[in-house]
Amino acid sequence: ANGVYQISNGAELAWFAQQVNKGGNAKISAVLTNDIELAGFEWTPIGMNSWGKKFAGSFDGQGHKISNLSIDYIGTNTQVPYKGLLGYVEGSSSKHAVIQNLTVQGNMVLTSSKNVIGAHSGGVIGRVDYADITNVHSEVNVTVKRVGGNWDNLGGLVGYANNSTTTKNCSNSGDVTGYRYAGGIAGNLSGNSSIINCTNSGNVTCAGSGAAGMAANVGNGCAITACSNSGTITSTGANVGGIAGVCYGSSIKNCSVENSSLESRRNNNNNCAGSIVGYSTGGTFEKCAAENNQVKTMCYGGGFV
Repeated sequence: ANGVYQISNGAELAWFAQQVNKGGNAKISAVLTNDIELAGFEWTPIGMNSWGKKFAGSFDGQGHKISNLSIDYIGTNTQVPYKGLLGYVEGSSSKHAVIQNLTVQGNMVLTSSKNVIGAHSGGVIGRVDYADITNVHSEVNVTVKRVGGNWDNLGGLVGYANNSTTTKNCSNSGDVTGYRYAGGIAGNLSGNSSIINCTNSGNVTCAGSGAAGMAANVGNGCAITACSNSGTITSTGANVGGIAGVCYGSSIKNCSVENSSLESRRNNNNNCAGSIVGYSTGGTFEKCAAENNQVKTMCYGGGFV
C-alpha cells in the first residue's frame, strides 16, 4: 500500500530481504501487519555490504514481534559478517533510513576458521549509517566463538552505529558474548551518533578489551543520554563500564547503573573498570548515578564512578 510492502509472515519477510539483497531495491520500505514466527530457520539478513544492497528505506514493526530469529554463521574467510535481522543499513545525510517499533527475539552465533577483524553484528542490525532507530527491542542472544582476530563491534541491538545514527527509546535483554568491543546496545558508537533513553538488562561478556551496558567504544562527538544498565558486564580485558567501555571526547549525561556487577580481570596496570565508564580520554560527564553496584578489578586502574 502506498509503495510500502505489508509483511504478515516469515515467507514474506524473507522475500523482502531477497528484494533488497538482489540489488537496485535498497530504498524499498515495509511494515509488519502481524507478529512474525521465523521458526529457527537460518536467516539471511536484510541488506548487505555491497553497492546498491545496503538497506536505505523504512522498516516499521508497528509494535509487532519477530520470534525465533536464528543465525548460525560459520565462516571460512576473514570477511566481516554483518549479521542481524538487518545486516547493513545505510541511509544518507539528507534522508536517514528508519527502523522502528519492533521487537526481535532469537539467537545468533558467529565463528570463522580464519582471523576476523570485525564482527559488525547485532541482534537487530549489523552495521548502520545515517539512520534513526526508535522503539526497537532486542531479545536476541548474540555470541562470537573466536578462533582468531578481534571480532570488533558486537551489540545486543546494533554492532556498529556510525554517521549521525540516533538510537532512541530502545532496549536489549539478550546476552552478548564477544571478544573485543561488545555492548548491550552497540559495540561501537561513532561519527556523531547518539543513544538516547535506552536500557540494557542483558549480560555482556568480553574476552578482550571494551565491554559495556550501552556502547563499548564511544567515539568523538558521540553522546549517550538518559540511559540505564542493570546487566552484568565482565571482561578478561580492560575498559569495562556500565554505560561505556572507553570514551574519546564524547558526552555521557543523565545515565544510571544500578544493581550491576562490573568486572575487569586483566592483571596489569591498564585494567580499568567503572560503574559508568571504564576509561576516558576526554569528554563531558554530567548527572550520572551509580547505586548498589559491584566493581571489581584484578589490579589497580581507573574508571569513572
